[in-house]
Amino acid sequence: MNNTRENNFNIIRLSAALLVIYVHSFSIFHTTKKEPIVSFLHLGFGLGEFAVTVFFIISGYLITASYIKSETNFRYFKARVLRIYPGLIVVMLLTAFLVGPFLTRLDIKSYFQSIEVYLYPIKGIPLFTATSGIPGLFTENHYPNAVNGSLWTLFWEFLCYIGVAVLGNLKILNKLTVQLMMACVIVTSVILSFFSKDQFIMHSLVIVLPLFLAFFTGMLFYFIKSNIKFEIKWTCIVLISFPKL
Repeated sequence: MNNTRENNFNIIRLSAALLVIYVHSFSIFHTTKKEPIVSFLHLGFGLGEFAVTVFFIISGYLITASYIKSETNFRYFKARVLRIYPGLIVVMLLTAFLVGPFLTRLDIKSYFQSIEVYLYPIKGIPLFTATSGIPGLFTENHYPNAVNGSLWTLFWEFLCYIGVAVLGNLKILNKLTVQLMMACVIVTSVILSFFSKDQFIMHSLVIVLPLFLAFFTGMLFYFIKSNIKFEIKWTCIVLISFPKL
């Protein structure tokens, strides 16, 4: 792997994004039909989980590279903010003022009289409330009032961005540190497997820890990129044998 922009990251991310849309079409509407791809391949995990994992691995690689190449913390965070917020703000404005009026179950007057409509784009700023609902929108879906539900990962991804900067400022942003963090996540995940997932905190950790592990994996890939080699024969073997694992 090299440092040029001649790579396939964009097509991989686009494929993962389309996969998220595909999976959400089943989960949001709660159809009785199972995902045909998962059923055919007999996978032990959801394609949505796979897509999010891909996003975080790529992000871990690229964000680590971005920090190391940035001359200052300001330039690093400026790049991160410009990467996330312009698109996020446009999506939330379009959702509130274009999609919402057409799909809401409220009449137009009542819809635009609701303060929640105008607060919705603002709620995207802290990221963890980016999935807030809009009055009368998607109220009868399997996940009622869920609007732009896939944005929930943005908060955890930005938290990873901050973590990279912290490690960099402490002068410990290196392969060994990343390996130790991966080991901690794995050990914690094993320990959690012995406890009940009914509690909110435990359930949240089970969901979030794999995201951190994926991000750390991407970071590790950056530090060992000169040793990563793509061989088509091994790729074919993995793809053929994977459904049988």
